[in-house]
Amino acid sequence: LCAHYGKRYLDDQVFSSFFEHLNERHVTVYVHHVPVPVENESLLAYDNLRRSYGRCVDQTTAIGREIFGDFFERYPNIKMVHSMLGGAYFAFKEMLLPHGPKRPDASGRFQVDTETVSRHLENNIYFDMSHAQPWGKTLLACAVDVLGADHIVFGTSYPVKREWLTEGVACVRAANLSDTDSDLVLGGTAQQLYGVE
Repeated sequence: LCAHYGKRYLDDQVFSSFFEHLNERHVTVYVHHVPVPVENESLLAYDNLRRSYGRCVDQTTAIGREIFGDFFERYPNIKMVHSMLGGAYFAFKEMLLPHGPKRPDASGRFQVDTETVSRHLENNIYFDMSHAQPWGKTLLACAVDVLGADHIVFGTSYPVKREWLTEGVACVRAANLSDTDSDLVLGGTAQQLYGVE
């Protein structure tokens, strides 16, 4: 699926009968980014912002709507695999996790149900890297550290660039990951998610 269609992200009620059908069948859904988020006017004139940053904003928005809304309360049996490492979701995970105030928060500005959000991240959200090389070794290692190798799936974005396919595995192996984590990212997580023997 695409992260959004027109101005509607996947948590929109217009898609409810479709997701009810998927939920009954315990389906794993691959969510591909869209080059720009729904709110995109400030990005459109700038190629790199639109093409690279825009799709990251789109995926992070999609994930945020799923975990902060009632999407997984309605569809608890669905697993969503978001491309582009969830739009670099690992960089925002701690900041976006609800943290209760040290003193009562009279403004009520923040959702503080960390347990529910964490449960959805653990049970329902997975991340496809889309391609290894553009992230580089440092960010790949950071993503694995924050998201867990058991929640990251290898990808290549082929045929966008041939070397992303032919050299992607070597790029993951060159990152500072344990052999166990590398093996999960390069196939083990996908085998578990998709039931591949």
